[in-house]
Parts: sequence; structure tokens; C-alpha cells
Amino acid sequence: MTAFDILLTFTAPEAIGNGPLSMLWLLPLTVAIAVVYKATKVQRIEPGPFVKECALLFASVVVFMLVAALVLFAAAYLITA
Repeated sequence: MTAFDILLTFTAPEAIGNGPLSMLWLLPLTVAIAVVYKATKVQRIEPGPFVKECALLFASVVVFMLVAALVLFAAAYLITA
């Protein structure tokens, strides 16, 4: 089987719901973004500090997403109440 044959099997996007459990798919994406961003910003990649900086960026992005979700939820609640 060639790579072209494998690509031909992807005819429709993967269905990912919008429930609370499906939002956990944001975590691996956030890890990937944090690692790539830090890899492009640091001058020298050393395992200890690099992992620490990636973890800090990951945590700050997740906290910001949670705060933004809570603010949007509160605004939607106040508008519809």
C-alpha cells in the first residue's frame, strides 16, 4: 500500500463532538503548540529547562482557555437569563 492509497481513505473529516469530554482533544494540541513554539524561541535546547518552559507555557495556555471559557459561559448565562 502506497502513501497515496492511504491518503485516498481520508474522504471526510473525523467527527469530533463538542461535548466536555471531546474538549480533552485540545490538550495534545496545546502540548504540540507549546513544544514547537518554545523550540523556535529558545537559542539552545537543553532537556531540563526546555521541558520546564514547555510545561509552563502549556499550563498558562490551558489556564487562559479555562478563564476564557468561564467568562464566555457567564456572559451567555447573563444574556439568556
